[in-house]
Formats: sequence, structure tokens, C-alpha cells
Amino acid sequence: MKRILWTLFLLPLACGPTEFNTVQAERYSMDIADYMSSTTDLNQEASLQYQSPVREVYVAVIDESKAELQALNLFFSLPAYSDLANQNFGTLPEHTIEKQENAQINGLNAIVTDFSATLPENNAGVFYRLAVVESPTHFYQITGWTLKERRDLYYDDLTRMIQSFREGTAETVAEE
Repeated sequence: MKRILWTLFLLPLACGPTEFNTVQAERYSMDIADYMSSTTDLNQEASLQYQSPVREVYVAVIDESKAELQALNLFFSLPAYSDLANQNFGTLPEHTIEKQENAQINGLNAIVTDFSATLPENNAGVFYRLAVVESPTHFYQITGWTLKERRDLYYDDLTRMIQSFREGTAETVAEE
């Protein structure tokens, strides 16, 4: 009986390709996997946060105005800002960069980094996919993550969400 209940619980997780819904934030939009729900618990600085605690898949976006950074005498190139974003994770135990590459995300320059680390509070191995995107006015940190053992299962979903990032309001995106 337990095996049948467990199978019924897991069946919806394995059914067909993931559907995505476009979510509009103040300055950008993204496609978010339909199994995820909005939250405010992941990062207090994030302008967009979605999660699936059952699947243990998460995505968050932090956006920073270049003008605000420059007012503080902080001037960053894309590689320098990406390094800064990666340093935030570099203090985690067993932090290992798997891959880092330059990319274009809907016409914007980006640096995408895949890495894994261990969370000190519970020793869980976590896989991260971090895209740092530069627009003329902002830097965006798009971070998707899941358990390390689920990397292959959710890698395509994390990639799709990151690659769907588009700067602009609903009106400006529709005009393109």
C-alpha cells in the first residue's frame, strides 16, 4: 500500500514536459515553471522569487541600478560584477565552479556560472545556476538552484527560466 501511495505522489512529478508561465516584474519578465509558486522567503533583496519546496527547485532575481551603484562610487564591468556575485557563494563549503561562460540572453550580455556547494546548516549538496545579466541601466543576478542529486532532472528548467529573462515592462516586451 505504501508503494502505491508513493507512486501516486511521484507520478505528477514525472509527467510530461514542464509548462511555463510568463511572470512580469517591474522592469523585466521571465518564464517560470508552472510547478513553482511565488514566495518572499528566499532573499529579502530579490525582486522576484519562486519556489517548489516539494521538488526543491528555486529561482530568485536581484536587480541593481547602475546609477545607484555609481552614486556610491561603485563602477563595475560585467565580469567584475559577475565575480562579485560569485564571491557571495564562494564562502559556502565545498564551493566548486563547474562551468562559466559568456552568453547573450535576449540581446543582453551575460555571464552564466554553474557551481555546486554544501549548505552548512544541513550539509545538503546544492547545484546553482547563476546568470549575471547587464543592461544599459541595471545588473541582474538570476539564481536558480536545486539539490545536487536533482541537477540533471531540473537543469533544463533552470536554463529555460534564465534564458527567458527579458528586460522591459509588459508593454515594451510586447512591442518587440
